[in-house]
Amino acid sequence: MTIDFDLFSTFLMVTVKERVWSANFVIGGCAMLQLNGKTAFVFGVASEDSIAWAICKMLAESGVSLYLGYQKRFRSRIFQLKDKLPQIAGFYPLDVANDETTKEFYDAFSADNPGKKADIMVHAIGFAPRTCFDRPILFVEDHDINTAMTISANSLQRCLKFGLPYLNPNSSTITLTYA
Repeated sequence: MTIDFDLFSTFLMVTVKERVWSANFVIGGCAMLQLNGKTAFVFGVASEDSIAWAICKMLAESGVSLYLGYQKRFRSRIFQLKDKLPQIAGFYPLDVANDETTKEFYDAFSADNPGKKADIMVHAIGFAPRTCFDRPILFVEDHDINTAMTISANSLQRCLKFGLPYLNPNSSTITLTYA
């Protein structure tokens, strides 16, 4: 799968190898990307097996400071990752289900980092209720489909709406789709 990565006409290639996600930044056929001094918000890391975590590792190798938004239920797992990437500069709870809880991420970031802005936002959030997987899509209840769309897709708009004041001009957004 190839995902447009709108910074410096690069592409982010995400592939599956032996059930472990790996990410490679590719410029003109050569794997390389120098982003020293840049800052990224990364949303959607749930564990070391997350696509978002593979993206974090590649961004960190490229010199990016990372601020992770995490779901409270994954807090202990996410905090265990801190020692694996010293480029992780902060962790803040993020629940994209509604405006207020999404805004709280940026409020917490701003309180700890007055005046700081990010250059990159990675939206790698995907969720659907269990019932969406238990039967053919034609028989899934509308409210379950709406929940999946709200969390997995519409949340990008919510993250950007509240995140714009915390993004530098000409910053980039990466989003993933889970189809």
